[in-house]
Amino acid sequence: MKKESSRPALCLPQLIRHRAQSQPDAPVLLAPGRSPLDGRALADLTWRFRRHLRLAGIAGSDRVAVSLPSGPELAAVFLAIASSAACVPLAPGLSAGEVLRRLQNTHAKALVTVDGFNPAIVALALQHGLQVVQLRFSPTQPAGWFDWDQVNAGSELEPGPETDGSDTALILPTSGTTDHPKLALLSHGTLCELVQRTAASLVLNADDRCLNMLPLFHVHGLVSALLMPLVSGGSVAITENFQPERFGEWMTMFQPTWYSASPAMHQALLEEHRTHPAPLGRLRFIRSGSAPLAPQGIQELERAFKVPLIEAYGMTEVPQITGNPLVRRKVGSVGRSVVPELAVLNEAGQPQPAGTIGEIAVRGVGVHVCDDSASLAPAHPEGSQWFRTGDQGYLDADGYLFVTGRLKEIINRGGEKISPREVDEALLAQPGVAQAVAFALRHATLGEDLAAAVVPKAGATVDEFELREALAARFPRFKVPSRIVVVRELPKGPTGKVQRIGLEDRLAAALVIAYEPPQGEAEAAVAAVFAEVLRLPRVGRHDNFFASGGDSIRAVQVLVRLEAELGFLPPPTTVFRRPTPASLARELARLREGREMEALAFALDELPPEEARKLLAME
Repeated sequence: MKKESSRPALCLPQLIRHRAQSQPDAPVLLAPGRSPLDGRALADLTWRFRRHLRLAGIAGSDRVAVSLPSGPELAAVFLAIASSAACVPLAPGLSAGEVLRRLQNTHAKALVTVDGFNPAIVALALQHGLQVVQLRFSPTQPAGWFDWDQVNAGSELEPGPETDGSDTALILPTSGTTDHPKLALLSHGTLCELVQRTAASLVLNADDRCLNMLPLFHVHGLVSALLMPLVSGGSVAITENFQPERFGEWMTMFQPTWYSASPAMHQALLEEHRTHPAPLGRLRFIRSGSAPLAPQGIQELERAFKVPLIEAYGMTEVPQITGNPLVRRKVGSVGRSVVPELAVLNEAGQPQPAGTIGEIAVRGVGVHVCDDSASLAPAHPEGSQWFRTGDQGYLDADGYLFVTGRLKEIINRGGEKISPREVDEALLAQPGVAQAVAFALRHATLGEDLAAAVVPKAGATVDEFELREALAARFPRFKVPSRIVVVRELPKGPTGKVQRIGLEDRLAAALVIAYEPPQGEAEAAVAAVFAEVLRLPRVGRHDNFFASGGDSIRAVQVLVRLEAELGFLPPPTTVFRRPTPASLARELARLREGREMEALAFALDELPPEEARKLLAME
């Protein structure tokens, strides 16, 4: 093999060959119960599989799908395929229809799988004319090792022309909220350049080891937690799936210096660490990506693991956009740019000064996004055009990026614009709340109303009205959710992210309130007024006024109607704070009692002191 220079690698084959030449015996891939796969073995495996694909008629411009369980073998197969053609990972949970659509829309020419893993997908691929390469795994071989029935040809045959930095290495669906997401085409040059810059900002070196517990079907697991250790000369320990109860075992077994995870995974690891503390060993930082992590979560993780938490920002189209440098991080920021150009744009597409909120955009990096259609022509060219991320944020004077939300997720509550991330963070700051997400509800008069779902911490209980009271003390009324539902888990998309858009439908069962008739005269009176104002046939004692179609104007109408019976007009915020007949009846009773006590105190104050003392002394 030709010796590579020390210049930055432009493609994955160069990167793998460089590891084989500079660190032939150093481990690259590790896994529980397996011996390590070193740099020389990885290069040999990659070269032999590339040769096999070329003999099978697979060229560098072709697309090769892979359907395997997550684990070290998938990592090695991804590196081997991406070094030979464009790799198209297929998540195990895809339906037959989704797999077929992915194969057709990527123009996949072959499918790589393992004997017996998913016979239905194999049959589907064969039916549509794809070549199928069946692999074999062995637990007695090093981590990531795989074998196959090789095409018989002379050993002198070279595996085709060298891969170029502009060649596509990876094709992934974007994190769309529709049934038909677009496709992101990631080139070798883009992947190598971005991971090298990010690795440098984290001061990664050959002594570092990443614990990769992420699914290997998305950029977080494949790029951040696999390619970064590879490019920095370090190693990566890969688990077959995420098992928080084994975290302590893996920390002892692999002695990692860092790990990367999504916020939901961090929360699960934090809860496990609290009950079964893991040995921290060589750990020097932890990294968070895939979704925003609330400041409260950052503080809790850093206290528990005694190392800094580094937030990063990227997306499928541009896997690494910013990252906090290890030595000069800013908590709450997702860090400084690792792309050639980063800006915050206004609606006219003009870059904004520091501190001004706008849409985050990148330029100068190859961004290729395709419609999910028959054409794979790039929908967004490289060059001088800005790629708009759809995320909202601002840059500070030092060039650190702060993400404030997703433009499509902004909730318009009767003309008041709400960033749901702000509500998320306020809920996560409350005791007992492990996870939280604010989302929009369809509303007859407001257009959209605000709701939230929370997952309690292990062993904790949370109350909807207590949470609403806490938020009411912090926010103006329009930022306080009308409904807060308590659930065991938040529904997530295929990438592990909670997708706000559509949560109302996915949480429909939790949002339904079973009818329960009012109890007592006070509740019945309030329920009758609710029904009259909202023009509903009946209202139960736990039915939410705003979720049933109410708004601030109708809330005032409720109070005006109740004034005649109460003898006083309650504060305008009363219905907002207590939006059900049961809670409002209790609040009105408390207010009435308070007014009666005030009236008694006033009457006593008007009496002569001696007479007042006699009245107070009477039993």
